[in-house]
Amino acid sequence: MYKLFFTLIFLVSLAFLSAFLFKIKNTEVREGKGCIDESAIKAQFAGKNIFTVSSKQIQGIIADAYKCAKNVSVQKKYPSTLVITVDVDRPLVKVGDKNIYLTENGFVLEGQNQGNLPTIFFDKEPELRPGEKIEEDTVVFALSLISQIGKTEFVATSIRVLNPAMISVYNRESQTVIFTSEKDAGRQVDSLQLILSESKIDPSKIEKIDLRFAKPVITYKQ
Repeated sequence: MYKLFFTLIFLVSLAFLSAFLFKIKNTEVREGKGCIDESAIKAQFAGKNIFTVSSKQIQGIIADAYKCAKNVSVQKKYPSTLVITVDVDRPLVKVGDKNIYLTENGFVLEGQNQGNLPTIFFDKEPELRPGEKIEEDTVVFALSLISQIGKTEFVATSIRVLNPAMISVYNRESQTVIFTSEKDAGRQVDSLQLILSESKIDPSKIEKIDLRFAKPVITYKQ
């Protein structure tokens, strides 16, 4: 009888400790800046029992809520701390004079404070919501184009998307390369690199390269 009584006391005490000692009191969110709402994540898991919330469940909740989150890892530090690390797509370009950035895969980030990226300007700017993905064809093409240009000798500093048929890219020497989304981005970038590497005169003398036509049109500085 006494043994049963003490067993019940032990189980009740254990349940009490589990309910209060193992409540999530602290959530550390690492990385993910500009993609996720850190305060919302902390509020979502605060007070929950660390044993009853699985790491896989947390990963799924964050991945579903924030499409720009590529990978989510969760570490439990008992008795009451979660450490959540969010790996996001890295910014590729800055949008105008805003603190908004776009990744190669079209995700919108904010607050990255990266000053070494090229800046993109739109004559008709698409709707940019942090954490969401842009599906507009011209923007998707421009981002793919910028990513591929980064592998050439042409160091882009700014991009202006005028319309689908005209995307102008500039470097520090004020040279201009004009692309079009009506032709394959990879082939246009290959043509650009070929022109730069095989130019019979100093490539710095080139003022503009227009790749919209069957044969590139090259304008030289006077």
